[in-house]
Amino acid sequence: MSGPRLYGTAAACVLLFLCILFSGCGDYVPNHDVIVIKLHPDGTTAWTRTLDTGFDDVAGDVVETAAGDFVIAGGNASQRYGSPTPKLIRIAGNGTILAETPCPGLVGDLTSVIVTRDGTLATSTYDGEVSRFDAEGRLLSTTATDLSGVWAIAATPDGGVAAAGQSWEQYPAGSVAEYDANGTLTTREPFGNETVVTPGCRETILMVGEREIPVTECVAPTRSAGQAAVVILDQNGTIDHKRGYGASGLESFWSLAAADGGGYYLSAFGAAVGSEGNAKNHRYAVYLQADGTISWITDLGTANQYFPSVWDIRPDKTRVIVPMEYSIGNNSSSIRPELVELGPDGNVTARRPINASRLIIPTADDGFFSAGIPVGNGAPGYLDGLSGTDPRNELHAMKISANGTREWDRVVANGLAGTIKKVIQTADGGYVILAMRENG
Repeated sequence: MSGPRLYGTAAACVLLFLCILFSGCGDYVPNHDVIVIKLHPDGTTAWTRTLDTGFDDVAGDVVETAAGDFVIAGGNASQRYGSPTPKLIRIAGNGTILAETPCPGLVGDLTSVIVTRDGTLATSTYDGEVSRFDAEGRLLSTTATDLSGVWAIAATPDGGVAAAGQSWEQYPAGSVAEYDANGTLTTREPFGNETVVTPGCRETILMVGEREIPVTECVAPTRSAGQAAVVILDQNGTIDHKRGYGASGLESFWSLAAADGGGYYLSAFGAAVGSEGNAKNHRYAVYLQADGTISWITDLGTANQYFPSVWDIRPDKTRVIVPMEYSIGNNSSSIRPELVELGPDGNVTARRPINASRLIIPTADDGFFSAGIPVGNGAPGYLDGLSGTDPRNELHAMKISANGTREWDRVVANGLAGTIKKVIQTADGGYVILAMRENG
């Protein structure tokens, strides 16, 4: 997809800056409310709560505790143009807001919250900070993992936390970066048939229409290389070990699920060279043994968009729900989840699409629950969010049976402008939908 020309983009940025600076072009300030919807097992609404501090409110994840409360990993700004400060929000099972605990010592957006094996809470930020909290939400420890792109954490058997994401390192320009089996970055001189970028500056000509514009291109002395990586922390927040998987072609991890016996199932992305010689982004399913070694990697096909896959691990089956792209016409695409069944060695035994949103989870009865907004015009699939306050923007909650048939489909909100962040099944058999609503 081609983007706007540089001149249009620069002009728009200047105009936007002036509008904000002088308040002469309306109120263009990102602002959200957090919406929490609790559903009964039949999909009818038990309660809805709106979290609104008056400034920008955000949320990344929600988890149910053993006491039946809900803890939201969120945040809010304290001024009109400020960035949100992370906080934990605790809501009782009946919808009463119990506490909102700011975490000013944390930096960045909270992306995940879990209950650990010892009953404490753990959170992650996108930039790889993993924090532990007691049952009341008081901060116990914070550890920088040196990962980025951390979307998921999981509880380890000994009360610790596993975090998955991407690890970046720099290496000298002009050399070739390689990873060993442990994820250690090494470099070598290029072979005779390899082309590498060398440091320094050179003059080139950029054609703009019929005009020739001289341009100086410079390459820094160092370059960066990224690989998928996992960090294991003990129950005190101390890093036990870190391991990268660049040698296997894995560039980033996006979801993480603990397996019995201490292993982990992960969804990953990485570039693979096809028969035509071009590298394309591929989606992978990965199983790591308890010691971090790879048991198997399964290529699930090319991917044009980055979204996490959802794991469904049961004693008698292993399944992963993959957000696959499909065309909805007019050169547009959307996401429709696809259920992939895997054998003991990671081999694909079956695949089938599910007419739902990418915000989907497996349910206790072997079925699925999803929340989304219909694409419209009769196209299959559901969107995970929309802009605008059109009352036709209906937020649907859907229960789907194990064989893929629709058990019920209920409209739980109208005119939603925003993004669905998470859906979970609750201990009573009901569901929670976590969303962020735009205030236009």
